[in-house]
Parts: sequence; structure tokens; C-alpha cells
Amino acid sequence: ERDAHAALDLVKDEPSLADSPLLESARRLQAQAEGRIADARDRADARDRLAPFHKSYAEAVFHGTLYTGLDLTENIDRARKAAAEGLTLFGVTPDNDGGPQVDPRFFDPAEAQAVAADCYELLLIDAQALAQPRVGEPAGEWRRRLHQALGRLDRADRLGVAAKTHSGLTLRAEYLDALGKSGDLAERPQAAEAARKAADEADHIAPSLAADFFLAGLNLSRQDQFEQALKPLDNALLKQPDHFGARYLRAVCLSRLQRHAQARDALTECLRQQPDFLWPHLLRGYAEMELKDFPASETDFDAVLQRPLDPAVHYVALVDRGVLRMKQGRRDDAQADFREAVQMRPEWAAAYINLALTQRQRGEELARSAPAIGLASSALARAAWSDGVAALDEAIRRRPEAADVYRERGRLHLLLGQGTLAREDFFQAVARSSNAGAAAERAAGDLIEVGRLLHYDKDFTGALRAYNAVLTLPNERTAPQQVLANRLKAEPLLALHHYKEAGAALDAYLKTVPATEGKAPPPDEARRLADAFLARGLIHVEQGDFRSALDR
Repeated sequence: ERDAHAALDLVKDEPSLADSPLLESARRLQAQAEGRIADARDRADARDRLAPFHKSYAEAVFHGTLYTGLDLTENIDRARKAAAEGLTLFGVTPDNDGGPQVDPRFFDPAEAQAVAADCYELLLIDAQALAQPRVGEPAGEWRRRLHQALGRLDRADRLGVAAKTHSGLTLRAEYLDALGKSGDLAERPQAAEAARKAADEADHIAPSLAADFFLAGLNLSRQDQFEQALKPLDNALLKQPDHFGARYLRAVCLSRLQRHAQARDALTECLRQQPDFLWPHLLRGYAEMELKDFPASETDFDAVLQRPLDPAVHYVALVDRGVLRMKQGRRDDAQADFREAVQMRPEWAAAYINLALTQRQRGEELARSAPAIGLASSALARAAWSDGVAALDEAIRRRPEAADVYRERGRLHLLLGQGTLAREDFFQAVARSSNAGAAAERAAGDLIEVGRLLHYDKDFTGALRAYNAVLTLPNERTAPQQVLANRLKAEPLLALHHYKEAGAALDAYLKTVPATEGKAPPPDEARRLADAFLARGLIHVEQGDFRSALDR
């Protein structure tokens, strides 16, 4: 191009060369050069979209797991934002049609196919984020978002990645089923029938694409079915060994299953694949902390804190490093990290909860030393617990929908002997919890605390309601709490002189206590068993069945 320009400039300066036979060749050469430069520029522009696309994809996958250290609402919003940014880079919007805009001059068929598959995943991640219920929201708002989520599934089908997929149909059945149960009365029968048809179709279509296996694993993990999620994620990696989403989510599942060494190794692979994506450092740091490799854990957290990037990553790194320092017995350093995190994001709950936890632990240590040191230690313990309550008061002022904040404040109120306040906190935690997965497990524990406190206040009917509420929760994660609830509900029933029902509750408890193969059960379980047999015997006495009482 430079030579052609020089030749044409020479013609301008020398009119005698205007009829030169080389003039036309110079013009053609210039046009070819300009075209090739334009093509090179277009190629660079097109391919330069890949790096931010992969970053947006990784962000969407990360926040889509909901296992990040951030609040649920923040996770949902960030997953949606990252999905939208990634889709926009290749011209995919919720309302248009066709596949992503991938210029075949600059991408080979395998690359174009990979971009389309990732766009498919981003649309389904967006659908899952839209369909996630939010505590305290009006039912009509959730129904509106369920319809939007179905629209994302329709758009995913229009990408042309596959006619229909197992994961897409499974999600469609789930969202339609929710509308069939909670939608407008007029739409419920139609939605329920459409849900049944989608579920039947899903049963007849096995996952086949790497994206399909990954999304199946993501759906299972969001239901806390981490062991079951591993198989489809492994299949995704067999189909596509460089599938970042499957590799990262597999590490999350291994972490949740307490298989920390495997999680650490999987996260190391994630960081090799995307070294500029910092979030895996935090989960690897947590795995190393659980493995008691504290220097490696701190190195991972510091690797994030030393890079001034996303404040959210910085916040979670501070909270995680604070937890590490608590495990190391460096409580003052831990509190410094939590306080810095609070200043950075005063509207988020995790740092407040951990700050209160350090105060609870400090108070418990002082309380244990009170007999040796005297009343001053007891007063200091109460002061520490009160400081923890004050931190959680501020968290609740800013995030009144966070169940975990009420739960931790309830524990502090119990330590302070403030039973009525504790009971109200546990009740508020239940009201803000879902009835699925780990949230159901925590809600069951809260209900048991409510029942005990009501029983202590001699509200036996209220205590019975609380224990019965535990028994209505899904039992995939709440079976241990349900066993205990059957044992505890006998107490208010006895107080109410409902001997037959109390006996049935104790029988239900005794049937569910696992056999110990001739070994003595743990001390706490042994005491509960002894109390149950004693109570059962007393019931037989009350009913005049003295032989059964002796047998007990």
C-alpha cells in the first residue's frame, strides 16, 4: 500500500507520467492493499470479541452456581448481567432470531459451533436466574419472570444449536409446572398440561451435547444434588475437554461434598485455563483452608486482594481471609478484615455475620473462664455478645430479607438469655428461607429452636406447631431434624395430656434411630434414647398398661 501511494503521489507531482502504463497497476495495487488491510482490521475486531466473551461466560457460570460468597440477589443480578454482555458481543438478544453473528471468514466451523453452544448455555443460565424466587417478592412478579425465563428457552431453541435438548425441556417443564401451581387461575390448567408434555419429552431425549450435560449438572447442583451433578459434568468434559463451565462447576460440587483435595486440583486446572479469572482463587483458598494448608490458602486470597479489580471479588476475598484468620486464632486480624469488608460493601450481609461470629466466640471463651476469673469475665462476655447483636442490627437494617442474619442474631440473644427476642429471630429466619436444599435444612433447625423456646414459655400448642412444621419440609436434607422433631414433639403432647399422640411420636422417633451394630450410641443420642424410652414407659403407666411400661 505504501509503495502504491508513493507511485500515485509521484504522478501528481509529474504530469508527464499521467499516461504511464504503470498508473493502472498502481491503482489496483492500492485497492488490493486497502482491502486486505480492511479485512485484517475486521478480522482483528471479530476475534477480539472472543476474550471478553469467554470472560463474560466464566462470570455467568460462576454466579449462576449461586456458590460465591455473595448474597442471592447479587448473584442473580451478576449472572444476568454477564450473560447479557456475552450474548451481545455476538449479536444475540432475547427478541431476535438465528444463531450468533460469527463471520465465517474469521472463525473456523469448530469455533463458530463453540460460540453458539456457549450462547445456548448463557441463555439457559439467564433463564435460571430469572426463574429463581426471591424472598418477600409479590407472587405476580415471580410469575412475570417465569414467563421471561420461558422466553429465554424459546430464544435458545432458535439459535439452531439443537432442535430440542434434555436440559432445555427439563427447565421448561419446571417453569411451566410452577405456573401451573401458582400462575393466574386462567393459565394454570394449560401450563400444567404443557409442563407434563415437556417433562415427557425430556424423558425421551438423552443429553448429547457438552452444553446439554453441563446444564443438566448445573440444574442438579442448584438443587443441592452435588453427587448426582458430577456424572453429567464428567460427560460434558468427555465431550469437550476444555469446557470451562463444567470444570469449574465440578470443582464447586467437589467442594460442597467436602472432597477438598479434588476440588483444589480441579480449581488449579480452571486457573490454568483462564488465569485472569480471579474467582477460582477464592474457592481454591477455601479448599486449602479446609485441608489446613493455611499458607497456600492465604496466598490465594492475597492474589486477589493485591489486584484492584472488581470490588465484589475484593469483598469476598476479605471475608474468606477473615475466616481463615479465625481458624488460625488471629481473631483481631479477622475482625479487621471483616470491618474493611463492611466499609467496602455495607449493604452485604456476609461480613456482618462473620464479625458477629467472632464476637460470639470471644464471648463464649470469656464465659467459660468466668468461674476462674469472676464476674468481670461474665460481663465482658455479655459485652462481646451485645457487640455482635449491634453488628447484626445494622445488617438487618440494610438487608432485612437475609435469613442468615436473623439466625445468627437469634443465637446471640439465646446466649444473652433473651429468649423472646431469640424466638422472634428464629421465626423471622424461617419466614425468609425457602423449603429446598440447604435452606430447608437450616429452616428445620430454626423451627426446632422456636419449638424449644415456646415449650420453655409453656406455649405447648405453639411448640407442637413448630415441630410439626419441621415434619412437613422436604426430607432429602431435613431427615435428621425430622427425627429430632418427632422426639421433641412428644414433650408438648405429654404436657397437653395427649398420651396417644405422644406415644406415636416417640414410636416414630425410635423407629428412625439408626442401629449401632451392638455399639453404644454417641452420648447425646444415648440420652435422647433413654429419655424417649422413659417417656414411653410413663405414657403406658398413664394409660394403665403396666406390663408394657415394664417392657420399656
